[in-house]
Amino acid sequence: MSEGDLSVLHVYRYLLRTMGGPATVVPSLCRELSLDGCNVSILTLDYDASNIEDYGSARLIRYKDLRNLRALVERADIVHFHEIWNVFENRIMALCRHSKTKYIISPHSSLMHRDICRTGFKLFKKQIAGHLSARTNLTG
Repeated sequence: MSEGDLSVLHVYRYLLRTMGGPATVVPSLCRELSLDGCNVSILTLDYDASNIEDYGSARLIRYKDLRNLRALVERADIVHFHEIWNVFENRIMALCRHSKTKYIISPHSSLMHRDICRTGFKLFKKQIAGHLSARTNLTG
């Protein structure tokens, strides 16, 4: 399979520059992949349209505008997630497993001890999420 044949779907909640972190990394990564000839799509809840040129030829898809999530996932050779704790991503990871679509997770800093233990309530939520979905998502 050549790079031009590779179809990559990136998934991240909000691609808003004000959020920093993955919201600035994902557009750059997608732009570079598209320049290398990959067929790149980005599924998000929302994005900042003022910096649309930062995405290269990547196709931006708002979740609310999507008609068939299953078809989008099944068309991808690989789905790249940029977060692990969010319900949005977890639903799509489950769909990947069900359809046997390969996926990778770049948790960025979300698995770092300081992020997990930031507050007691967040720690409690992440412990529950870890038992319900995160372990399954990480082990495939």
